[in-house]
Amino acid sequence: MPFGLRLPVVLVVAAAVLAVLLGGESLYTTARIDRPLRAAVMQVPGVTAVAVDASRPTVEVQVSLGRVPNLMETYQDIARAAERTLGSRPFAIELRDRRTPALTAAYYDLDAALEEGIATGRFTEMDARVAETAQELGLAGAKVYVDAERVYLSLEAGDGYLYAVLPRAPGGGTGGR
Repeated sequence: MPFGLRLPVVLVVAAAVLAVLLGGESLYTTARIDRPLRAAVMQVPGVTAVAVDASRPTVEVQVSLGRVPNLMETYQDIARAAERTLGSRPFAIELRDRRTPALTAAYYDLDAALEEGIATGRFTEMDARVAETAQELGLAGAKVYVDAERVYLSLEAGDGYLYAVLPRAPGGGTGGR
């Protein structure tokens, strides 16, 4: 071998360097992204747990929510906390709720009204149809909120609650960026 190097020694050193680099990246991600993002999002009222996956170009933020009085404000607060922590790095927010089979079925029953409202921009009619359908289904509560980017739906029945965030623009997704 040239320069008197032995293949096993070179392989061991290369493996050790690779392990240090990967470990360093993991520590960096945990210290600079995961922990600060979790801490910032946990400060939002109603948030009960946060899980972060920063292994992809778009950081995935799973947020478990308790009952919240205004889903739109809560979501916007979560998005602002993520933006402050991540800067320009793209992220996607996934909400976790306590949906029941009955609430899931109600959500599917409301899907056409929601999609029609988003497509036509007739949000007042959409809200009325959601309220009417929710009452017919015996839900304890149904609220629709609209901002420039998304439509927010909150359904309640018994101990369960369902939160849905729908993009207003086609292909918009539910992420922050």
